[in-house]
Amino acid sequence: MARLSSRPLRTTSLLIPAIALAHIFLAPYSKVEESFSTQATHDILIHGIAPSALDHYDHVIFPGAVPRSFIGPLILALITYPLAVIGQAVGVVRTSADVQTVMRCALVLLTTKSLASFANALFTPPKLTRREAGIHRTCFDVITALQFHFLFWASRTTPNSIALPFVLHAFKLIAALPTSQPRFLTGMTLLTFLASTLRLELAGFLIPASVLFLAGVGSGTPNKFTRVVNLLRAGIVGGLLGAATSIVVDTYFWRGPSALLQPRQWLWPEFSGLLFNVVEGKSSDWGVSPWHTYLTSSIPKLLSVTSLFLIWTIITRFQPQADRKGKAKSIPSVNKRLPNMTPIRWLLALCAGHVGLLSLLAHKEWRFIVYTVPCFNAGAALGLRRFLTTRPRQLVVLLILGLTAAITTLLTLISHVNYPGGHALAELERRLDTLPTSAEVRIHIDVLPAMTGVTLFQALRLSRRTTGDGSVGKRKGGFGTSWLPSAVPELSTKRRMVYDKTENLDRSPKNASAVSQWSSYDFLLTDRIGCQVFEEQEDEQTSGSTETEDIPSENPAALFEPAFEVQAYTRLKLKRPRAYIHSLIYPHGEFWQVLLVSSSSQGSAPSSSAVAASIGLPKWWRAANALLPLQIQTAPAVTVCRKRQPSPK
Repeated sequence: MARLSSRPLRTTSLLIPAIALAHIFLAPYSKVEESFSTQATHDILIHGIAPSALDHYDHVIFPGAVPRSFIGPLILALITYPLAVIGQAVGVVRTSADVQTVMRCALVLLTTKSLASFANALFTPPKLTRREAGIHRTCFDVITALQFHFLFWASRTTPNSIALPFVLHAFKLIAALPTSQPRFLTGMTLLTFLASTLRLELAGFLIPASVLFLAGVGSGTPNKFTRVVNLLRAGIVGGLLGAATSIVVDTYFWRGPSALLQPRQWLWPEFSGLLFNVVEGKSSDWGVSPWHTYLTSSIPKLLSVTSLFLIWTIITRFQPQADRKGKAKSIPSVNKRLPNMTPIRWLLALCAGHVGLLSLLAHKEWRFIVYTVPCFNAGAALGLRRFLTTRPRQLVVLLILGLTAAITTLLTLISHVNYPGGHALAELERRLDTLPTSAEVRIHIDVLPAMTGVTLFQALRLSRRTTGDGSVGKRKGGFGTSWLPSAVPELSTKRRMVYDKTENLDRSPKNASAVSQWSSYDFLLTDRIGCQVFEEQEDEQTSGSTETEDIPSENPAALFEPAFEVQAYTRLKLKRPRAYIHSLIYPHGEFWQVLLVSSSSQGSAPSSSAVAASIGLPKWWRAANALLPLQIQTAPAVTVCRKRQPSPK
């Protein structure tokens, strides 16, 4: 391991996009955090951005979402559209769900490209020799590839992940400060623009960067007044440009084109977030965490066991070094160290300031500091390189990397069973292919399934030809036009599907209109056990008949019956050592039984009884779960219910 050269650079660099893409296919569905950007991207691709198209947007049909910037979804739509059209031409993209996969692949490739460019800026000659640059870059690639959260969330359409590739480009420019002030100021302009449009917490980097720049970090203009003027110019340009862009774009999409002419109706989502969370101090409304949460929980979670390499870097970089006579050298004063800070140490200082500032807020989420991971990994790469000097240390490296890979494998398996709503809808769509053609099938989707994987892209048979008056018109082209190829393929089926996400429906069995409403659905995606859609009432047996005269003669509680269930992750359980070893060694053990037993016998057939059959987990997942010393336990989370057929008389 100590003889690593620059050649592995080309090989290990492929690990990062390969593993990030693998996460997409192993966990293809999304959760509520990604909902806004995913739905908005779908609407832009299908309906376009004309004023008449806004009424068909998901946030208009289902109001109540916290306003977020449409700049991110616009970027996603622009990078997704050409790839989706090409995918349809070559036969890779066949359904709308495939377009969602393409969208996530486009985002992850953009992020990994920015990550590679960021790493090249840090680990290239003349800062290091060619050989050392190759070794350090390999260490960085291996550390990043083995961690779970960064690459798993790199393809997720949260505003943080959409901003991530542009933040990395800004970091690349900011890291040039020790040698290039113009590039640093360009990076500050970009970071200010991103903070005012996509994610406000990026201001946590601007403050320490400004302080250190004014304190004298880097070469170039020593005049402090000139530095202040240059820094203000960069901040004002980025801030005003970002504010103007956000106000125009978000006012248009959230409040309509007419609101652009009324300044009181202007919307600036990130500024509203600043007022609510910081100025008014209401970030605690989202939850309160201790001040040390980022340091003791979030960073170890993001970096996993490789955080030990970062700790080693910090210890060895800041301890006094011995001279030739064995005497400890004194650490240079701050005034001498600041102008000569290395790019990695400079970025680590910015990340420390960012984490420290965000720790002052009551509400904390690891996504707010996810941008620091590449910088921390760059520092960890230095520590890993120092560990490669002796063979005993190399064994420690293998142990740390092995533990990190094991944790990532475990979390990847858990993530596969963490989206029951998406799995349920996909399985229902597959089974509907075998049913006789029907004019219309109505599906109601409860809150939990909608939050765990159900999106407009996953609705394969959604009617995307709706016109302004609600009727079904001609098929729309890309971005709602009639002349661009459509971004979303249309299934060749005559069956029309209606996906209803209406919340807070009346569940009283005494209400005739409520019973009629529920009777209009053919299938339900629900987290209610036994498909009991109605709430039981204590006075049900003693109530008068005046309110229930018009209720159908069938028992309302028996409108639906379970079709199948979808399992979801519940907890981890440590296997007994003896049972674990036996399951791997003996042919009748769990692992070998998984390999030998056909997956078709795992209960994927629909059940006609009142007890639903759980759809079987894939063989690769069950085999991997059997290999682990920890048992990933699952339980029914979402039930797909079908309307009960009337019994023959």
